[in-house]
Amino acid sequence: MGVSEMVEKILIKFPVAIHDVDSENKNVALLAIENRQSHVFKLLLKKKSIASLLRQVDNKGNNALHLAAKCGSYRPWHTPGAALQMQWELKWYMRTIPYVVKS
Repeated sequence: MGVSEMVEKILIKFPVAIHDVDSENKNVALLAIENRQSHVFKLLLKKKSIASLLRQVDNKGNNALHLAAKCGSYRPWHTPGAALQMQWELKWYMRTIPYVVKS
């Protein structure tokens, strides 16, 4: 849901929870990227194990880069018009790529 405070408290209390996956084999980093949760993604970047999380592949063979480029139905920001929506999608993708490619 993008509540970075909740994610932070869970990871403080249960650090191994960062490696948990859902039924589609997506961890918290992949879900944050797929759902465009920039606050959660920034929080996860502070963790040392982020590189291994970004390399993980889900059940459909998608890694973090695929999910960042995917145009899903979830839109945390509401922008009028296709051009502005494309601009925000491009910003999100360009913000995510350096961290995914580095790892």
